[in-house]
Amino acid sequence: MRKRECHINVRTSENEKKLIERNAKKCGLSISEFLRKLANGYTPKEQPPLEYGKLISVLSEIYAEMKVHYSSETERKILQAMLAIQRGVILPERSKDGDNKNMAGEG
Repeated sequence: MRKRECHINVRTSENEKKLIERNAKKCGLSISEFLRKLANGYTPKEQPPLEYGKLISVLSEIYAEMKVHYSSETERKILQAMLAIQRGVILPERSKDGDNKNMAGEG
């Protein structure tokens, strides 16, 4: 782990403070880690809702059943749909300059 010995004090309005706290929490990060990511050019992405895991589980079960009962083309389409959902929720979008960005452009 890196040694972090330097401190930065930043003055914000009450609304800005609440916004930073809310955005860090949505991303599952401490305020410090959230701000460090922003400073390094990354926009942290919100954690997926709990329902996301359930959705992927159900889709995985459907995929397994379809694999047994349907053609490879149907299997390929279902797998593509599952991966598209997963990419949309978990992976950050790449901007034109190569930086990681949140798909919604929010922090």
